[in-house]
Amino acid sequence: MPKILQPLTLLLLGGYIYSLILRGTLSNFADEQAGVLVLASAIVLLLMAAAYLQPQDDTQTRPKNSSLKLLFALLPIIVGGLITETAVVPNTAAIVYLSWDSNDNLQLFKASAAGQAEPQQLTQLQPTQQVTNFSVSPDGQLIAYTVQNADRSSNIWTIDRDGTLPYPVLDCLSAACSHPVWSPDGTRIMYERRPVDLPGSPRLWWLDPISGESIPVFNDANLLGYGAQFSPNGRWFSFLNPLDQEILIYDLETTTIKTIPSQTGEIGAWHPSADYFYFTDVQYLGSIVATHIFQADVLTGEQGGLTNVMAAVNDGSITWSPNGRYLAFGRQPTRVASGKQLWLISADGTDPFQLTDLPTINHGRPTWSPDSQEIAYQAFDTTQPSSDPSIWVIEITSGRARLIAPVGIMPQWLP
Repeated sequence: MPKILQPLTLLLLGGYIYSLILRGTLSNFADEQAGVLVLASAIVLLLMAAAYLQPQDDTQTRPKNSSLKLLFALLPIIVGGLITETAVVPNTAAIVYLSWDSNDNLQLFKASAAGQAEPQQLTQLQPTQQVTNFSVSPDGQLIAYTVQNADRSSNIWTIDRDGTLPYPVLDCLSAACSHPVWSPDGTRIMYERRPVDLPGSPRLWWLDPISGESIPVFNDANLLGYGAQFSPNGRWFSFLNPLDQEILIYDLETTTIKTIPSQTGEIGAWHPSADYFYFTDVQYLGSIVATHIFQADVLTGEQGGLTNVMAAVNDGSITWSPNGRYLAFGRQPTRVASGKQLWLISADGTDPFQLTDLPTINHGRPTWSPDSQEIAYQAFDTTQPSSDPSIWVIEITSGRARLIAPVGIMPQWLP
């Protein structure tokens, strides 16, 4: 190999890999331990090229084969990293959401997260029925959803991820059942239930998705609640107490309840890998009423602010990335008529970053992709009150957004 080609090869290859890392192309793979090897390989290649190109006197000799040997030793790591990175982000990711059919009733749909194919309608209900809400099982194989009937009663069904084998799990008869939520191990479902003819807040019930057996979560009929969420480890679940404006944290191991005051009515979010619960609450800044994000340690009971408690903003719709690095949330100024924008903030409350900047568009219901690289959300044009909401996906590294469904609400990722 000519002398000039060897350092140029090292320089170009190292620079190319390093540029991929800087642009975030390898960000998924770099989250793993092997990603450090890819980064180290790129740096070593750059240093080798730089050292080779340095002027040397006649008494020094260049090792003609050592750099080539090292290059060939590093090539499998680099190539393996690129292959693995490609495998980490499959093109088969999908998003499930609700949209209206020809009868103007809500049905369950599925669309490619790449936005490159026509959405698929998963449910085929009667003209007098519609889907009100749904939940994807932890393994992504089943979707639990509630069907509202003409008499306002509800049923809970499950359906396979491809839209086959719809199965009636529970007939709620004269009750309105809604908001099914899977336990982290996928063995149970928690849902909300109330009599059709008695308006008011619901009670929480357990449901076995196989047998259809259902019992109240609490024996106390006066303990009402909605918006249940399980902690990732399955030890706790949170829910809203509509009577006392607070969030309750129930410990399934000790059967004890802790309370978190909150006046916003938002359900909050569990950290994916720690015993922390995040919630919003109202703050009074003189004549300004603001909403900020707070953190609660469910073990010690300690609480503290995550976002700036002196900022004149309304924060909400919080959701954690699966890798636990960022909290996504919606934010809008308190005294400006604009749509909520998507923001990110790190776990320690530092480095808040605005992800979207379209003041006339309201960005709602953000939900993270399983690889923590993208966020699906529903968007609504505030200047066109009669327009339909749509489903979008945004890349957090580039900020590029793409349309998934022109009409839809309540997106969830299908892992």
